[in-house]
Amino acid sequence: MSGLFGGRTAVFADVVRNDGKDFEMQGFKILFDLLKFAPYDIVVKESPYEFGERQGGESKIGSRIIFSVLRQCGVLGKMAAAVLSHLKK
Repeated sequence: MSGLFGGRTAVFADVVRNDGKDFEMQGFKILFDLLKFAPYDIVVKESPYEFGERQGGESKIGSRIIFSVLRQCGVLGKMAAAVLSHLKK
């Protein structure tokens, strides 16, 4: 879940100004929130980048981060995160 993204400042400044109060503030990826509220006619492109093998340390991904990402995916994601979180206990 690594990556780098960019966009036009004017477009995303408006998104943050108009919808920032509705961002998932606990989210792992701000890009989800930006795209969730972005104008429907924006063009999204991918520029692949291949990361090398991990040289040290361990991945920080775990159930907490997965639940956070699910919460950012709208009503169904929030419901899935709640159910999975309840089952985990």
